[in-house]
This record gives sequence, C-alpha cells and structure tokens, in this order.
Amino acid sequence: MGSIMFSAYFTFRPERLRFMERVQAELAQDVRLILFNLAETLTCDLDVVNAIGGLQPALPDPVGALEEFLRAEMPELAAQLMTHMRGEFEEGEHDLRAPVTMLLQRLRNFRDAIETRKPDFVFLWNQFNVLHRIAAEMLRRRNIRFGFFHDGLLPGSIAFDFDGEMGNSWISRDPERFCQVEVSQEDCARARAFIDGLSGAEVNQRHVQRDDVILAEVLRLRRLDRRPVLFLAGQNDWHAGILPKAPQTGIVSPIFDSSSDALSKLDAIAGETGFTVVYKPHPLCRDRHLFLNSDAFPNSLILKSTSLQGCMQASALVSTIASQTCYPALLAGHPMMMFGRNQITGKGLTYDVTRLEDIPGQIERALADPLAEGRRESLARHIAQLERSYLLDYGTLAGGFYRRGAGAVARILRACIAHSGDEMIEMQARGALL
Repeated sequence: MGSIMFSAYFTFRPERLRFMERVQAELAQDVRLILFNLAETLTCDLDVVNAIGGLQPALPDPVGALEEFLRAEMPELAAQLMTHMRGEFEEGEHDLRAPVTMLLQRLRNFRDAIETRKPDFVFLWNQFNVLHRIAAEMLRRRNIRFGFFHDGLLPGSIAFDFDGEMGNSWISRDPERFCQVEVSQEDCARARAFIDGLSGAEVNQRHVQRDDVILAEVLRLRRLDRRPVLFLAGQNDWHAGILPKAPQTGIVSPIFDSSSDALSKLDAIAGETGFTVVYKPHPLCRDRHLFLNSDAFPNSLILKSTSLQGCMQASALVSTIASQTCYPALLAGHPMMMFGRNQITGKGLTYDVTRLEDIPGQIERALADPLAEGRRESLARHIAQLERSYLLDYGTLAGGFYRRGAGAVARILRACIAHSGDEMIEMQARGALL
C-alpha cells in the first residue's frame, strides 16, 4: 500500500479535513493518506501527525537554532531562507523568538515524519511560504517526490500542481498548451451557466471584507474623482513567489519588486498620464502601516477598510501583479490588467504587461477595452478548460458544476505515485484525469 502526505492547516479549516476524509474513503486500502497538521491538535480517523504536538525543549536562541538547522540541511540556501523568514515574520514583530520557535518545531517534526513514514509523495499547501520552501528542499534532497495543493481558481474548487503554483504552473508557463485543452459546446454552456449563477458572496469568499468607507466620497475629498480609476489589488508577496527577490521571481513579477513597489511606480505614472490609483493591500499584508505614508502617493488612495467588490465597482480598470483577484474581476465583467503572471495570463482575457515602459499605452488600451465584446464567451471557454483539466470539486459550493470529485482525486493520487510530474501534467492537459 502506498502513502501520500499532505502538509496543511487542518484544524481551523475543517473543509480540508472533510475533503481528505472523502478522498480516503474512495482510496480504501490502495493508498494511505497522512495529514501533517500544522496547527493545534487534530484527532480523527485518518493518519495524523501534529506538527506542534508534544513536549518541546526551550530554545534560548531560536533564530540561531533555525540557522544551524538550515546550515545542516541545505547550507547553500541557508542565508536566502533566513532572509525569507525575516521578511515573512519580522514586519510588526519585535521579538522573533515565538514564531521562529514554532517554525523550527514544525520543520523538525516534518523531517521526522518523512523519514519515519516514508511517503511516496507529498503535497504542500502553498509553495511559497518559508515553511514549505524549506520542506520542499528537504524532500528534494531525500528524493521524495512532491507537489502542491491549494484552493482552486474558482469558488468551490481545489487544485493540484505537479510543477509549481501560480506563475510556476504549466497553465501559466505554457498558455498555448492550456488553450488547446479540448472542450465541447456543452462544456462551455455549463461554464456560462456557472458564471451566471454565482453570487458576489460566493466569488469573494476567501477573505471576509466589508466597506467601512464610501470610496466615491473619499475620492472626491482627495480631488481624485475626475480621472479614470485604476484599482490595484495587492497580494501577500511572501506567499506569492514575489519576495524575497531572486532570479526566479521574475517569472511571477517581471516589472515590480513588490506590491508597494507597484504602487510607487504606478502613482508616478498616474501623475504623468492622468489617472487615479486605488490600492487595497492583501488582508494578510505584512506592510501594515503603508497607509501612514499616503502623502508620498499624491495620485493614489491606500484603503484597507473597504471590500474588493467596492473597489472594483468604483474603478474603470482592475489590475494586480499575480493576485487571484483577476478571476472575481472577470466574473463581474471588469477589464483586467496583469503586471505579472498567474494562470489567467496569456489566455486572451487580460491586458498583460511585461515592461514598465509599456504600462501607459496598455492602460489607455485597457480603458478602451477592445476585449469587452468577446470576453464573456472567452471566459466561459477558459472556465470549461479549467474544469476539464485542472479544477476539482472541493465540496464547498452547491450547484454541481465540477464533475470531478473525491473519486477523481483518488485516481489522481494513485496516478501520481506511478507517474512522473511531466506525465501528470500531460494527463491534465489531455483531460485524461477524469
């Protein structure tokens, strides 16, 4: 019997546990699922390893102990990963001892789990956080194959990646290949019905948001209401592959070094060409005090106390580096500009920019919105292709749009033990993992 480990938070995200229970029931005795639970203590009928369970010795210098751990495990990457840790944890933290102690405990228990349980494959929830960046290196050095799993791109879905997430996924890197995924007229009709049936609450369910300010009134008070409005949706740069800056981050963000860098440069362009920027940081953004420096951005509003929906409705154009905001924007019919790369880029649905000097012209083009006429049909086809090849039913959305559920996931898990990552991607591209 094979085994597959999943590393994620399962306690305060009960939908993940329910999903795993359904999948294990489909697998029966063929494959054993091992849940590496990252927080609190989980007890259930599945095989669970609690990452922060048990007694742990006090660490007088946890930061030093983490560096020692990394130098022993992956010496050439230790400095880079310590930089990542500090960037991810340090903002707002005067004392790193508590978060670093917990990180080190998780890493040590993860190492023990893979060495004692010897899984055939490991899935990590979020490729880019520092915990899973280190975990992926530990797996690579032990020749244990791994991939990633995460909330799907559309409400009610989950996805599995065998190469990388977001801009690192084959769907992003090879858009022509994805656009050749075969779908029928019936598939596209189902996708159109799915789009028409979504409510605003379903589209924006990842982070609870509310409007505490009237955006139109704030724009008027700042005298920024007489120009076209560009909404810039930020992301958690440390969890999106944008930070820390490294050669490979250019895949995801070829123009900007961070969300705040995007705001700064777009604000300057806005002053030169005549538009207004509304910037909403990601709810988990570490740069919590950027709004206190708002005078440095005379052509922009920085707003946390508002909703994604409110920002989009007040804007002529929606933009982001790599946030999944692109999907709610397109579902609501807004023109979308991408300054980086994720699964939507290169599909003929968005205004994609890869050079700073091209931004003014592309904004002018996007405001005219030549893609508007065919966007709904193109979006329906794109969604049909995602449903056919990539997205699976997570069990969190009523309506029965996703035809591949726990049974299909069980088949995928059996297959990933026997096939290489490239072979799994080929099966995804052919729609063969049904």
